[in-house]
Amino acid sequence: MFHQSFLKIAVLISTICFSTLIVSSLKCTGGWTQGIEGENISFATCQVGKTQDTEYNCLDNTCRNGVDRYVQMHHCLLNKSVNRKETDQKCKMYNWDATINQFSCTTFQDQVYSCNMKFDDLTPITCQTCFA
Repeated sequence: MFHQSFLKIAVLISTICFSTLIVSSLKCTGGWTQGIEGENISFATCQVGKTQDTEYNCLDNTCRNGVDRYVQMHHCLLNKSVNRKETDQKCKMYNWDATINQFSCTTFQDQVYSCNMKFDDLTPITCQTCFA
């Protein structure tokens, strides 16, 4: 009798603890990195604020910007280029760099840009299933 009660209590506590680890619907305002393709479950990294201590692991296939899997950025300069013309870019990954107050943007061609946008002007990727 004691063993059955102990087991029920242990299962209940485990369920409560696990459910508190799941966070839903996070806006990745500070950054987003796609999961690794070809694995059973790909995890994306979602940075909610301006610092890396606000990162969550999210199920990659639950992350979108509307129907898209990129963000649009403006005022972007190609890193390590002599061309200083600002462009708009579709970023498959991005990250806020607090030291220079700009976003780093990686395009689908794997080119890295620095985008002089305000932090609050980004329409971020939103992930539906994340883990603390």
